[in-house]
Amino acid sequence: MATANSPTTTETDEPRIEGPITEFDRYGDKTGATYFRCSGCGVESINKKGITGEDGHEPCPCRK
Repeated sequence: MATANSPTTTETDEPRIEGPITEFDRYGDKTGATYFRCSGCGVESINKKGITGEDGHEPCPCRK
C-alpha cells in the first residue's frame, strides 16, 4: 500500500519536464548553460517550449 511519503509510478503518469539542469563539460566544470529534459522519452531542449512544441517545432514523441 502506498503512503503519503512513498513515491508511486503508474502507467497513467504523464511525463514531466525536468530542469533546468546545469550542463557540465568533460572536465566536470559548469558551462554556464542549462537545459530541460522530458522524463518520458529523454528529449532535451534549451527551453521548456522546445519539448512541448510551443516554440513552433514538433513536440517530443511522448507528447504527441
